[in-house]
Amino acid sequence: MTEQVLHAVVLMLVGGGVWALGYWGRSNALVLVPDHYDVYERERKIRSLRRGAFACYLAGVVLLGAAVLALV
Repeated sequence: MTEQVLHAVVLMLVGGGVWALGYWGRSNALVLVPDHYDVYERERKIRSLRRGAFACYLAGVVLLGAAVLALV
């Protein structure tokens, strides 16, 4: 039982960190892409960052779900 709780805590910490990274990346996508790119290239890079941030959201949710399942 103690091992399951430890696994759940680790999964929650990692899942929360990945989710927070996705949140931060999505909210700061405009700031993270330098201004020296032309308009089309900059928009493409911003969309790419936002897609990666969404993937982090999903990965974080999956890890948090796995933490809940680890306790069952």
